[in-house]
Amino acid sequence: MESELVLVLFVTGLAGGVVTALVGGATLVTFPIMLMAGLPPVVAVASNLVALGPANFMAAMADRGRLPPFDKHVRRIMAGAFLAGAAGAGILLAMPEKALESAVPALIGAATLLFAFADRIKRYVQRRRHGVAADMRGVVAPSIAVSIYGGYFGAGLGVMYLSLFTLGGIADLRTANALKNLVNALNSAAAIAIFVAMGSVDWHATLAMLAGGLIGGYSGGFAMRYIAPLVFHRLVTGIGAVMTLVYAWRFWF
Repeated sequence: MESELVLVLFVTGLAGGVVTALVGGATLVTFPIMLMAGLPPVVAVASNLVALGPANFMAAMADRGRLPPFDKHVRRIMAGAFLAGAAGAGILLAMPEKALESAVPALIGAATLLFAFADRIKRYVQRRRHGVAADMRGVVAPSIAVSIYGGYFGAGLGVMYLSLFTLGGIADLRTANALKNLVNALNSAAAIAIFVAMGSVDWHATLAMLAGGLIGGYSGGFAMRYIAPLVFHRLVTGIGAVMTLVYAWRFWF
């Protein structure tokens, strides 16, 4: 791999780590670069997930003290996320390459819209749950369905989890976010295991982006002191919109 491309992947991982720390949505920045590096769509999905996966584990451990009690419904959500992540990865690997190529613009576009309206979605869900007793039982099945998507592609997965857990009655946003990070980590771990076992990861691209992502994720906390998250939110939304148009032109026309 050329040194210039390694540098681009590293810098993209760096930016992705910062975006994750500030607002989330790093996949909208990193996945298109994996494609631009010449990786086939399936390999790009797998490599992107492996490159970003460690951030989920670090985030989960960083705030583990705010996790909710692991009652039977939460345990089912966690187990379902792991198994469904493996299922989603298996579906991705079983599909023809052309099928994923056709879906890429729609997936990026949908993730961009979800990311753009994430704050409104969270506020709406919180209003709906105000004064209502917690009941995670009702979100077990939807969370498993969402987890299949997580193993298949995963962009915007965090927003989906956060909305579901809030609907389930977790009123404290930090607690819901801690559970989201843990469930996301379990989902990623299963998918990563499948992708690695099947040899679907381009390690040169992955390690270059992973190195940048680890540094970016750590330094993002310091960037929050000087840069408004809204700026990054608009930047990532704009990147997602442009990438949707670029890949719609590439794969649909």
